Amino acid sequence: MCLRNDFASRHRPVPWRLSSTWGGDQFCSYYQGKFPPKREYDLHTDSRQAFNFSLNQTQLTVSETARGGILEADLDTETPCFREFQIQLDDGAWREIPGRTFRWILHEGRNRLGARVRNTAGVTGPESSVTIMRNDSK
Repeated sequence: MCLRNDFASRHRPVPWRLSSTWGGDQFCSYYQGKFPPKREYDLHTDSRQAFNFSLNQTQLTVSETARGGILEADLDTETPCFREFQIQLDDGAWREIPGRTFRWILHEGRNRLGARVRNTAGVTGPESSVTIMRNDSK
């Protein structure tokens, strides 16, 4: 895979021998199983998602913070004409969030976070979600 895909807007530099199978540091090579990494490439991956990413869907990553009961949610997407991320907490209404990161304050019991994208045409992508149970009794 060629690492650049903006040749229509930025004509230079063109990777050397773009149409060839020759290696270098401007390409990433996919390998798996009985097909080992090719030595002529500097960059390698065995991740199918690197080559076959989901369009119009939200990637949701949740991490703990230093404060108990508060998580940090990071959102990412590959959406043409991306406009905004929308979230839904528990069974509440969908709402737009500014940016790609927000703090998720958990409450006792079942906590559900849904996330989706919306493009400039107003079309929403499929929902990604995570459910976390919180038990404050010790």
